[in-house]
Amino acid sequence: MKTTSQNEHSWSILHELLQCYITFPQIFSVYKTDQIAVKVVIHEMHEGAKEAHTTDTNKVWHEILTFILENPWTDVISMPKPHMVSTTLILAVSCAPQMYLSDFNANPQFLQKLADGKVKVMASYWPSFLYSQELHKLDNIESGLMKGNLLSQVFKHIFCSTRDPTKQGGTKHCNVARINQMHKITGHHIAYATCQTRYALCAKDSWTKHDGTFDMDTFYVAIVNLFEEYPEDEWAKATLGWWNEEVFSDAEGRVITNTEKQTHPPKSSVAQMAAARAAHVKACAEAAKMLTADLEANLGAEPEYEDYEDEEN
Repeated sequence: MKTTSQNEHSWSILHELLQCYITFPQIFSVYKTDQIAVKVVIHEMHEGAKEAHTTDTNKVWHEILTFILENPWTDVISMPKPHMVSTTLILAVSCAPQMYLSDFNANPQFLQKLADGKVKVMASYWPSFLYSQELHKLDNIESGLMKGNLLSQVFKHIFCSTRDPTKQGGTKHCNVARINQMHKITGHHIAYATCQTRYALCAKDSWTKHDGTFDMDTFYVAIVNLFEEYPEDEWAKATLGWWNEEVFSDAEGRVITNTEKQTHPPKSSVAQMAAARAAHVKACAEAAKMLTADLEANLGAEPEYEDYEDEEN
C-alpha cells in the first residue's frame, strides 16, 4: 500500500472539499442544538475571510503604483504641473471626487484645500479612479463609471492573479475566479475590488473603515446598490456585461462546466428550499397570468346597459 505524506493527505482532502458546494443551511442544520459548534464554525469562517481580505489588501497595496499606469512596460508617472512634485499627488488625483477633477487640475491650491479639509471627500461622491476618463462625459454622470483602468487592473490582480501585475490576460488567467467557481461578475465583486483600490490609494498604514470623512462601509454598499437596487437598469446590465467581457471574454460570463454543476438529494435542505422557491415563483406567475386574462376579457367585453322606460310614459 502506497504511503502518503501529511501534505499529500491534506491536499487530497482539500481537493475533495473543493468538489463540494457546501451552503450555510447545510452547515448549520448539522448543529441545530449545538450552539458552541455554531460559534466555532462562525469564528473559523470569519478568520478565513479576514485572512483572505488581508492577503488581497497586501497584494494590491504593493502594486498600486504599477496599476496606475496604462501600460507598465512603456508608461511612467509624470507630473502634469511643475509644482506637482510628489507621487502622493498622483494618488490624490485618483481619490479626488470626479466632480472636482477639473478644479483639481486647474487650481494649484485645490490639493491644499483637500489636505486642510476644506473640501470634503466622502463616500457619496464617486472618486475619479472609478471612471474611464476617455469615456466620461461631463453631462452624463454614468458615462465611463466603473470602467476605470486602475479599478480594472486591481480587479484582475485579485480575481485573475498571475502574481505578475503586468501579465493580466482575461480568460487566460482566471485562477482565483475558477477556484472560487465564479461564473459571473456581480456588484459585490466590483465593490470589493473598489474598496481595496481606495484603501491602497489612501495614506493609512492599516485597514480602516474611516479615512477622514470617507466611510468604507457606505462606499461598499453604495456600489452594490448601483447594481442590485435596479437590476434591470440599462446602465447596470451594460456595465456588468462589460466586466464579464473584460474578465471572461464573454458578456454572459463563464460557462459552467459539467464538473462544476451541483446536484443535491431531494430531501436535503438545499433542494427543499429550491423547490419551495420554484413553486412560489410558478404560483405567482400563474396568478399574474390569470389576472391579466381576466382584465383583458373585461376590457374587451361589450358594455351592458339596463333597460328603462321613459318617465313620461
